[in-house]
Amino acid sequence: MTQEEYDKLALQFEGQNWNYREELIKYCKRDCEALYYVLKKYNELIFGEFSVNIHKSPTQPSLSMRIFKSQYMPDNLLYQLNGEIEAEIRQSYTGGAVDVYRMHNRKEGDFNNKNTLYLYDKNSQFPTMMCLPLPVKVNLLHLKVTLD
Repeated sequence: MTQEEYDKLALQFEGQNWNYREELIKYCKRDCEALYYVLKKYNELIFGEFSVNIHKSPTQPSLSMRIFKSQYMPDNLLYQLNGEIEAEIRQSYTGGAVDVYRMHNRKEGDFNNKNTLYLYDKNSQFPTMMCLPLPVKVNLLHLKVTLD
């Protein structure tokens, strides 16, 4: 936006009582409402097509796997990759999610009383698990896929 465009826009609000906080709250409410309708429609679409509720899967990949298992995977079969495909997938592994948390060990409203704090780094288990064999065999599904 150029300075000239900004000045024209600012003239529209001249002399009006404009509250940034109130406008921001209205924006956030509309944003949440729009997201609600998108998720509602998406859930209706997925449920109508696959009889799967999107709220049972926290991520898109887990939803995809739930749909695959419920609609396409034969019963009593544990999907397993091995051989060249497994090796190529492991080569592409570069890391997991990065999250930032503000850790504290105080009870709500009590800033003087500190409690024992235990931290468990679940994300660090992922690299360790990538060094182990992929899922245990029940039945073996072989796929011939060429990775280009």
